[in-house]
Amino acid sequence: MKAASDAWLSAPVKQPSRALEGIRWLELGVRNYQRSMQGLTLTLLAAQIVLIVRIPRPIGYAMALAGKTYLVVEIARGIKYH
Repeated sequence: MKAASDAWLSAPVKQPSRALEGIRWLELGVRNYQRSMQGLTLTLLAAQIVLIVRIPRPIGYAMALAGKTYLVVEIARGIKYH
């Protein structure tokens, strides 16, 4: 990230927007990946809770809903920015 910011600061006047755009796309991609993995983790953990039944099932259902929401939102964002 430091190399990218140094390149951006040393770029000619007309090119900082390209460097900044590249950093922004990188940030969006990493954030979407992180949120997708968080949604998948919540969904799988919810399935485990519902199947084992040591923890009340409504907690598992709420986690499943949150996980699926994360996944749907990140897929929609990926389609929008692609």
